[in-house]
Amino acid sequence: MNILICTENLGTGGVETVVFNQAIALKEQGNQVYLLSGGGAYQSKIEEKGIEWIPYDFKVENTFAIQDVDKIVSMLQEKKISQIFVHKIICIPFMLMVCSKAKIPYVVYVHDELPETYDWFIQHFNLYDLSMKLFFQNAHKIICISENAKKYNQKYFGIEDDRYLVIKNSVNFDIYQCNHKIEKELPENFAIVSRIAHEKFTSVKNSIELFCAYSDKVPFQTKLTIIGDGDKKEELLTLLERKKEKYQIEYKGATNDVVSVINENDVILGLNRCALEGVAIKRVVVLSGYENLKGILKPENIDLALEDNLSGNNLENVTLQSQVEQLLSLSQNEMERITEENYKKIIEKADMNHNLYIIPENTPKNEIDYQNIYAEINKLSEKISNLKQENDEIWKAREYFKEQLDTKDKESENLKKKNEKLIEEKEKIEEEKNRLLEENKKIKEELIAIKSRKIYKIMDKMTNHTKFKF
Repeated sequence: MNILICTENLGTGGVETVVFNQAIALKEQGNQVYLLSGGGAYQSKIEEKGIEWIPYDFKVENTFAIQDVDKIVSMLQEKKISQIFVHKIICIPFMLMVCSKAKIPYVVYVHDELPETYDWFIQHFNLYDLSMKLFFQNAHKIICISENAKKYNQKYFGIEDDRYLVIKNSVNFDIYQCNHKIEKELPENFAIVSRIAHEKFTSVKNSIELFCAYSDKVPFQTKLTIIGDGDKKEELLTLLERKKEKYQIEYKGATNDVVSVINENDVILGLNRCALEGVAIKRVVVLSGYENLKGILKPENIDLALEDNLSGNNLENVTLQSQVEQLLSLSQNEMERITEENYKKIIEKADMNHNLYIIPENTPKNEIDYQNIYAEINKLSEKISNLKQENDEIWKAREYFKEQLDTKDKESENLKKKNEKLIEEKEKIEEEKNRLLEENKKIKEELIAIKSRKIYKIMDKMTNHTKFKF
């Protein structure tokens, strides 16, 4: 089979590592695999495995380069692509046009478990409202990572049940191999493997607090390594500056060699894909949860946790103190029991080689009406263009009136200042007037006082007598 996998980029997020695992597993099964995406940390590793990377810059916007559709369709025909796997919502508008024009059946993967994701795209970009409905409705299969992901997608787009498959997040065990067992009575080295992004930042902070609280209780040196990148990186670095005075914490940023990092540590703090990778390499995993700690992943709770993609959403919350006590109660034998039994569970349920879906041969071509979609998208693009033009004109008018108002405000402010100055000068004049009146009053009072004195009266008589003599 000649298969094209499509995703946004080859960065270090959970979806990107799924794509990396999937591409290699498909290649190892004898398929010719191509990858259409932006670049990223996994690009070199993909190419090392003999998978051809086709660069394409997917953008979240209300339009796309229609001329690129013909280029990609020609490439698919040249490489005799028989099926397409699409990951990430951002790719949908462009791939809808590609798949409909090439008439190639496709599978769309749903990694998001939050219904708000669909709302956000539709509210911000009209193009996604049209294209998402058509893309999901015409997919050969919609593969979801959990029942919740399926439930939200089905509710949103009203698609029949038999179009869905729920395939749990899986790993390629040829990649994720344990190079040594934990041979310690208590854990010493911890790692956080996570996107440093808004939706997971509380989880990251909770994990750091757990490491610090545990470190305060043990008599030996501990270390925390943090792997990942995202929009909360600067906030994380600020937090770590305060912690580094007392604790040994190293932030390494993004990496395409998560396997080595996990192997170097005893306990992995994280959730979702990162937790699964920790279990695959036989490490103790603490589910950090999106909002609250969820406890150590054990054979007793891993089946339930896997049902919700190791998010911990379906597990009870665990307090920080209780979680520290759980870690302190571990022993070498208990860590070995937990890691070996957990490993057996995911070998059974989350082996990528067993969980691959390939569209059967001789599957009919998709029958999406390209010309109709092209016309609809053109109509929508024209509407968006007109709206944009109207918005630009409104914005220009707004800027003009704002400028006029600013000018009036400045004039008003200048008049106000002049008025305040005149009032101030008037007050000074009034003060001076009052001062002079007060001085005049004092002079008059002094004059009256002088005239009332006996010496003044004698002097006055003498003056009058002298005048009379003359």
